[in-house]
Amino acid sequence: MRQLNAFIKKEWMEQFRTNKLLIIMIVSVMMGIMAPAVAKLTPVLFEAMADTLAEQGIAGIEVGEVTALTSWQQFYKNISMLVIVFVIMYSGSYTTEYQRGTLINIVTKGMSRTKILVSKLLVQLVVWTMAYVVNFATTYVYTEYYWDNSEVKNCIFAGLMVYIFGIWTIGLLTLASSIGDTNMSVLLITGGVVAVCYILSIVPDVAEYMPTKMLGAVEVLDGSVSTANYGKAIAVLAATYIMSIVGAILIFRKKKI
Repeated sequence: MRQLNAFIKKEWMEQFRTNKLLIIMIVSVMMGIMAPAVAKLTPVLFEAMADTLAEQGIAGIEVGEVTALTSWQQFYKNISMLVIVFVIMYSGSYTTEYQRGTLINIVTKGMSRTKILVSKLLVQLVVWTMAYVVNFATTYVYTEYYWDNSEVKNCIFAGLMVYIFGIWTIGLLTLASSIGDTNMSVLLITGGVVAVCYILSIVPDVAEYMPTKMLGAVEVLDGSVSTANYGKAIAVLAATYIMSIVGAILIFRKKKI
């Protein structure tokens, strides 16, 4: 247990030393502000450009009433970018250590590979939780300031769906990191699995089971879609997440480091 705590502390300090935590938090705040800002400014920009557009023969463009729902719709359009930034930043969590050979000394001193993997996983989950909470809370506060969040239905549920999608992605990232030896290979494996899920989602009956359905949680905000429709996707997400972590542990135990 002492070894596990020591390695977790080492991984946590690494977040500060490499400025990863600072960067992801800045990105989270900026993206949190961006959603309500875009919603608020879009009508103003169209109004300011009306004369210019009319001169170019473009007229009749109408921007609907901007509400809290508009802000949250923008939030869910942008949220995949936060996931992408996170994956890119942490794609080298293992591969950098493979290339430097730093894990060899740790293993030879008696630290089990499972503890190494669990330590990295826990730290990444904490960082993702912090980043997402800041991102979501920033959007919530600004949306509440400009409009009224009470008119948005299932706001917390929709937010949780994206949050657990991020957790699922970290599971994929961990599995990919146990397989790949370079940042690019880790990104290709992780991105490839997500891309396959998106492709399979083209089939309506299959889409109900895909973890990527979580990113479309915006559809429950106006009450037109029931939250119960996410039950199958949540079950598949949980099962594949567990499989990813178990698979990562089994592969990492035998991996040449």
